Amino acid sequence: MLSNMLSDRPNLNHTSTIIDTARHDKPESRYILAIAGSLIAYAGRDPLFYAELKRLTGDMDHGSAEPIRFNDPSPLFIPPDTDTAVERAGWLAARLEENIWADGDGIKAGLRAGVRDLESPDPRQLIVGIAGVAIPGVTLGLIKRRRRLSVILDPDLARAAPAWIIAEKTARASLGILSLSLALVRHDIKKIEPELADWFYGEKEIALYRTDNFGFVKNELEKTGIMFSESGYRGRTALLGLGPAINIEEAPRGWKLKRLNG
Repeated sequence: MLSNMLSDRPNLNHTSTIIDTARHDKPESRYILAIAGSLIAYAGRDPLFYAELKRLTGDMDHGSAEPIRFNDPSPLFIPPDTDTAVERAGWLAARLEENIWADGDGIKAGLRAGVRDLESPDPRQLIVGIAGVAIPGVTLGLIKRRRRLSVILDPDLARAAPAWIIAEKTARASLGILSLSLALVRHDIKKIEPELADWFYGEKEIALYRTDNFGFVKNELEKTGIMFSESGYRGRTALLGLGPAINIEEAPRGWKLKRLNG
């Protein structure tokens, strides 16, 4: 089985092509494009997932649409493991087949083109990649990661606000993320992102962080296309909520995040 998958080994030296993001300036559009780009990027690292993504995209009907070429995604978007990548790809493929998003055909075409770009006839790629291959065996699909919604606090809010205010605004941030995700799928709770579904139907764990670089972090989130909710305190934005699909552990050092709980 592993040898069959390795016959479809991706080119690990692939670099992503570039999309003109000026045509996709709506936050929800940028978010979907970033998710698609994250899957192509992860497929270049994981031959098992590459085989699954190739299978999923092989039958996608994109008509005559030109392929959208994706930017290199932020590390925050990259799936942390094969299971998460497979779930995310299955969710994205299902939503694309429902044609609920503008440029859906272009995204389909872009995914297929991205998979083709990863292909390499060079057998030396197979040897280089074998050491890094995860062999999941019977565990693939059975181990669930703990899903956390991340909330980032402005230092004034973290220091000065009573605990009940922080709790209230954290709850609002959670609802904000859920609302944004529902809007992506025409308000069908059964079709929200798999990571958010795991969180919503699970323990609803929330990780609280504070940062002295709050304004910088907010600007960075806007640049990368990450979907986030926000809440105000003393007349300005002081709290940011990020869904569990965002791998907060990959946040750049410049964000200066400090965990406040757990």
